[in-house]
Amino acid sequence: MLRHAIGTNNAPYINRSAAYAVCGALSRRTNESHGPFRILELGCGEGYTASLIAEQLSTLSIPYEIVCADIDPSFFKAGDIPHISFAQADLNTDFHLGVFDAVVATEVIEHLENPLHFLRHALSCVASG
Repeated sequence: MLRHAIGTNNAPYINRSAAYAVCGALSRRTNESHGPFRILELGCGEGYTASLIAEQLSTLSIPYEIVCADIDPSFFKAGDIPHISFAQADLNTDFHLGVFDAVVATEVIEHLENPLHFLRHALSCVASG
């Protein structure tokens, strides 16, 4: 697998890069008439990527709501951060957690039984436009 080829010490870099990408894309949309940006993190684990996104958007004074989804809530640790919530979801099955401005999933697809099924459902959570 690719993860083994590049090593496991790259996880913080991957999560931080994903957070920067989401925040950069949303910051370019701040001139739109819009309420808080809604972000979905799929396969969130502890919620590390969500916490990075929350930190960056707060620094930029961009309003946000983040929903973190995973199969096991016992790993989730970001629940005390404002505007971050948790939703239990099995990403191997049909899921729809609402409509979001951005969907992020880092280091999760390699754990799923059917990655294409996951991608179809992840895309169905993204707002049109």
